[in-house]
Amino acid sequence: MRSIHSMPFGAELGAEGVRFALWAPSARRVALLLDGRELAMPEAGSGWRRLVVPEARAGAVYSYRIDGELTV
Repeated sequence: MRSIHSMPFGAELGAEGVRFALWAPSARRVALLLDGRELAMPEAGSGWRRLVVPEARAGAVYSYRIDGELTV
């Protein structure tokens, strides 16, 4: 039996595209690296950064850049 539930972090496929979420309360700048692009992730309150990318697809490789440092 498989169950599906929403996670508050990571990548989640939805009707509007893929929602990326990261908790980085002390970060000054956070960017999503996706398909050769760097997209700024706006603050969403309480240390969270969230961004919906309509053209992103399941299986896309992504990473984050936090205060200039690449994360893997």
